[in-house]
Amino acid sequence: MLCPLICLLLCRMPIYAIASNYQTENNVGFDAALAEKLNKLGLFMGVSANIDGTNDYDLDRKPNRLEALVMLVRALGKKSQAEAYPKTHPFADVPSWADGYVSYAYDKGLTKGLSDKLFGSKETASAEMYLTFMLRALGYSDAEGGDFVWNAPWALAAWCGILPSSQLGTDFLRADAVDVTCAALYSRLKGSQTTLYERLISAGCFTRAQFASVFADRPSNSYNRLDTQISKAIAAARKLGLSDGSKYSAECHIITDINDCGDVIKVSALVCLGDAALSEDFGSIRDFKETIDLWLLELDPDTMECLSCRTAEELAAQGLSLESYFSGKTLTARETLSKGMSDVCKMSVQMQIDEGMLGYRKRYDSYDKALAAVKASITEISQNLETELCTIISGKLGGVPHGPIPYLYLVYKPGSYVGEGITVRLPLPRENYIGLMSEPENLKLSENSLTLYYSKSFSKRLVFDEGLPSENVVHEAGTYSYTVDLKTGVTSLTVFPNG
Repeated sequence: MLCPLICLLLCRMPIYAIASNYQTENNVGFDAALAEKLNKLGLFMGVSANIDGTNDYDLDRKPNRLEALVMLVRALGKKSQAEAYPKTHPFADVPSWADGYVSYAYDKGLTKGLSDKLFGSKETASAEMYLTFMLRALGYSDAEGGDFVWNAPWALAAWCGILPSSQLGTDFLRADAVDVTCAALYSRLKGSQTTLYERLISAGCFTRAQFASVFADRPSNSYNRLDTQISKAIAAARKLGLSDGSKYSAECHIITDINDCGDVIKVSALVCLGDAALSEDFGSIRDFKETIDLWLLELDPDTMECLSCRTAEELAAQGLSLESYFSGKTLTARETLSKGMSDVCKMSVQMQIDEGMLGYRKRYDSYDKALAAVKASITEISQNLETELCTIISGKLGGVPHGPIPYLYLVYKPGSYVGEGITVRLPLPRENYIGLMSEPENLKLSENSLTLYYSKSFSKRLVFDEGLPSENVVHEAGTYSYTVDLKTGVTSLTVFPNG
């Protein structure tokens, strides 16, 4: 059975993160063991040696700005480059051993000083700053018009899976930095199926075998399981994904309290539900509306299945006091944590659009006209599959520069949910630097013909600007496995690494 979990104040500002209090995920020994694992991979430094020769990681101390910056550079896989980098920064308060790190980060636009002369090496790094650094390592931007605002990273951090912290206290400590970094290793880079640790492997920071020997299991497995169950409960209570023809709904949430009451686990979470009205071709968002509310969920402690869920709005409508159901910390944190939640929901929908998971769509007057148009746009049809809902056509357009262009289309028939005469162009992974798509492999239908499967395998990884925030992965080394819900035309993707 799970042990109690509590809500934790991370820093001096009234901002909260989660403290996982599982027996194996919330004690000094566990944090020290994680720090040692990161150290073996070259991602975390000790401050001195203990009498017995082991590293002293000083986990109960607040990290400073310099330590946070070094972690960012190492998380980008640029440890060797930074240590060999010449001194170019203008700051007078940087120790000589860190000149390369600060110069590299300063020249690459990863950080700024507190002034023209001072970096602020010994100034305390807040939770906001450290989460911002890790989000940058994952490829997200806090520049004007970017993905988030540096002093409100909570929603995006939770969505990326790097918010949980297993160090109790009211300040952001080096132990918290360890927990966030470990979580970030397993998070995916923006717009990619690649995790941070996989990028570091590709950058030569350590081998896959070394990582597997250090991290035999994901450190926060228990918390991740709980968070997944919360996602499932939200999806069961509110319809997510494509509905009403052209509306796509998404959610993001931040867990604020978890209490084990013996026969039930009570979880408080701030939940944002975003509804995106899509353009006719599903290429953009026409309108976006969101609702943000506190949810109270009850889970079975053995199966982790959701037994019930109620929103603060529902409780208030019944005349019930929110103070009786939510902690003071949760109610106080509500306004702060809600900042950026709407942007995260909207961004998650836009990413689906950009990655082609919703399919580029076009409307014709009839199924016959749509089918004729698709066939006219393809000079060589490779495969044609029929279902009650749609016709599936795979083929190539020849006679174009740089070689034939592969396409995979759905053409919807009368009576389908999507609508007669709608064509959906399905996503394909990129083949090369100029953006040409790859021809799908292993095209097949499920037994009930309601699901389409296809894949594409690559022996080598292809990437732009590897190790930098601007990193752009053309494709991974592995198998891209696509699953299409033919009822809606929406695709999901899983990438299985080689080996």
